[in-house]
Amino acid sequence: MIEKTRYIAISIFIVAGSAFSVLNAQNFIGSLNDSIIKYKLGEPKKALDFGFLALESFKDEEEITLEYVNTNYYLGEVYYSLREYKTSFEYLSKSLELYDLLKPSKRRNKNVIKPPWVLNSMGIVYYQKEDYVNAEKFYNEALDNFQLFDSNYDDEKYYGINTSLINLALIKRDQGDLKSSEELLDQVFERVNSNAISRTDILLVYLSYMNLFFIFDHGKIVVNYYNIIVSVHEKNSLPYDSLFN
Repeated sequence: MIEKTRYIAISIFIVAGSAFSVLNAQNFIGSLNDSIIKYKLGEPKKALDFGFLALESFKDEEEITLEYVNTNYYLGEVYYSLREYKTSFEYLSKSLELYDLLKPSKRRNKNVIKPPWVLNSMGIVYYQKEDYVNAEKFYNEALDNFQLFDSNYDDEKYYGINTSLINLALIKRDQGDLKSSEELLDQVFERVNSNAISRTDILLVYLSYMNLFFIFDHGKIVVNYYNIIVSVHEKNSLPYDSLFN
């Protein structure tokens, strides 16, 4: 009986030790991912070093983790900032592929089919190449998945949907479709207006409007939006009801 009890105790110790080791490994990779985010704009070469170390650390892992999915996503973003678009797209595609292999229980948002920020970044790569058909496809897919976010991530869902709509508006603008671009920005404006978020949010929408009408040479409307932006910037409150009167 004593031998059996000791065997059980040793087994529990081994399992617990293994779990602790995996947890430590994931925490380490998570900290490396944080470093990628920290340095991706200011010191991208250093960010890449952290990313490669994270990939190397994952080699001993037997199961796909969210941290590994994110490492590839972050590396894709770093390479985009370096204007290495082909390599950027390869890492983003790898991140998307790994997410499909990720167990539903390991996903941050259980209802999301594909990671929308990855889809959004892939759309941006296509947009940079002026491949508007594929860019629009990925932006729309990102929008669909942002709408599936769990209620615990309402703020991220809000900003994700706004980002997708603005990106779609940019495509329509570049295609010369003023009406469609303005309608998409109108959707963003209504969302910002109804949620009454920060002044920065409303300024971003107005800047998008101003840029749109500037490109289409509507000088009077551009001046109107400029005056609105100055007014909002100078005030602590957002005069939503009076801005267009």
